[in-house]
Amino acid sequence: MLAGILPAPSAYNPKSNPDRAKERQRLTLNSMAEEGYITREEATAAQIDPNQSVRTRVVGSESYVADWVESLMTAYIGEIDTDVVVQTTIDWKMQKDAEFIVKELVASEGPKRGFNRGALVAMDVDGTVRAMVGGVDYQASQYNRAVTAKRQPGSTFKPFVYLAAMEKGYTPETPAEDAQFEYQGWSPRNASGKYAGTVTLRRGPAYSLNTIAARLAIDVTPQAVVDVATRMGISSHLTAVPSIALGTREVNLLELTGAYAPFANGGMGVIPNVITKIETKDGKPLYEASDAGPGRVIAPNVLDEMNDMLETAVEVGTGKGANLNGWQFGGKTGTSQNARDALFVGYTAAMVTGVWLGNDNDTKTTLSGGNVPAVIWSEFMTKAHAGKQIAQILHGSYEGQSVAQPVIDPATGQQAIDPATGQPMVQHVDAQTGQPVAAPANQPIQTGQMVDPMTGLPVGQQIIDPNARAIDPATGMPLQQAPMQQDGGFQQGPAVDVGSTAPIDPDTGMPMVLVVDPSTGQQVWVPSAPAQQQQQQPGQFAPPQPVGGDRVIYREPEQPQQRTLMDLIFGN
Repeated sequence: MLAGILPAPSAYNPKSNPDRAKERQRLTLNSMAEEGYITREEATAAQIDPNQSVRTRVVGSESYVADWVESLMTAYIGEIDTDVVVQTTIDWKMQKDAEFIVKELVASEGPKRGFNRGALVAMDVDGTVRAMVGGVDYQASQYNRAVTAKRQPGSTFKPFVYLAAMEKGYTPETPAEDAQFEYQGWSPRNASGKYAGTVTLRRGPAYSLNTIAARLAIDVTPQAVVDVATRMGISSHLTAVPSIALGTREVNLLELTGAYAPFANGGMGVIPNVITKIETKDGKPLYEASDAGPGRVIAPNVLDEMNDMLETAVEVGTGKGANLNGWQFGGKTGTSQNARDALFVGYTAAMVTGVWLGNDNDTKTTLSGGNVPAVIWSEFMTKAHAGKQIAQILHGSYEGQSVAQPVIDPATGQQAIDPATGQPMVQHVDAQTGQPVAAPANQPIQTGQMVDPMTGLPVGQQIIDPNARAIDPATGMPLQQAPMQQDGGFQQGPAVDVGSTAPIDPDTGMPMVLVVDPSTGQQVWVPSAPAQQQQQQPGQFAPPQPVGGDRVIYREPEQPQQRTLMDLIFGN
């Protein structure tokens, strides 16, 4: 039968067209008898009993992958009415290892801890999916818990809260208060019921201290947390409410795992991908995967801070049950309310893997992200890294990238105008050193946007303030601008990169910047920002402040930012 259906597998599919499949089997047996490979009697004996239905048996979790691939094919090339050949990124050994480990641990630990389902997603740090387990029994349930199911990520969502805080100016050493507080009737609690008092922010994700994450989310605003999570790769709809800090908004395991990839690969966003090529039977290409992606989504200095904290979480924190001998790795545990969901997402310089355990009916368990999920992660990643050369997680770096900044006319102090085109002139500086570099050969780049020097095209994610016009070579961050004065004083304009010649403001201790005095057209030194607008210094934590009692007034953004969703990767 298998030989007979090869000319047209779709048309002779024994599941959808059993009569055609039987006929193809009869023709094949007759041909074998005519050629002398078998006898006529053997051919007759081997034919399918007309009264017997054609049985098909599908085994293995690769069927979850096949279903996902099929849904993606329709999204990529439309309805398919002919046979096609699809090449995927799945590593067969990793796939079978993942399936075996998940099934074994669910079978051995499930009855004791009250759960019967599990899922796993493993990908290279560039988003190439190598293994996916959507459940422990495809024949019993075809529901894909890695792609289709959306569950609360719990504390595995907290890295996006801390990332938003690091981008605001906090550091892992910033002191924070782990203590109960009430906010508009919401009073987050630590799962342990214990509170540590004043600790550094590094301890927050390490020990999953809910009160610290909640305070941070309120301080940076829930909308900023949503924006960070979306930028990192979360495409599910997220509501900007304070409780988002504790992972109360549902996501799927695929997008959550992909959102951790930038921590592992040097800060570049990824789009999870499982299909490399789709062709017709005769080799005509219908689809080919692109290696394009969102570009840089984490600034290098912030990336190093995040990796510092996520490595601490697996060294001494809730994720210490995970281990991967010889490899540097980071990760985060997650457990939703009543332990209905237990997760562990972790990464090395080579791979990112996410594990979910729970029940389809959302009932409680006695799991935590640090026990069985961490064990599954460790066993799978140990096998997946076998034979690979040990590598350290990449440090953040601006190396090889440039940023556009305006060319200042020294006579006017304003941005120079190209007499040939009438357009404002820009120059390109190395984002790491602040030194001028040759302009990209391709299309013009917007001022303040990162540029890929290999292609001359803008990197998808702008990590530099679009108002900034110069890079501080000492820190790699854009220089600040002087804000517009209410009384019509100094004009807001591009800061000028003057290296180490900038004087220090004695009131703030910060370097001063050059701006243009509109009355004279001359450049003058001014403080980088008014004293009352200075950002809090590292080491200072600003928890919600009481207003009229012990409650805090919080106002949601009037116009939440719209987000672009990568629904294609989920086959939606």
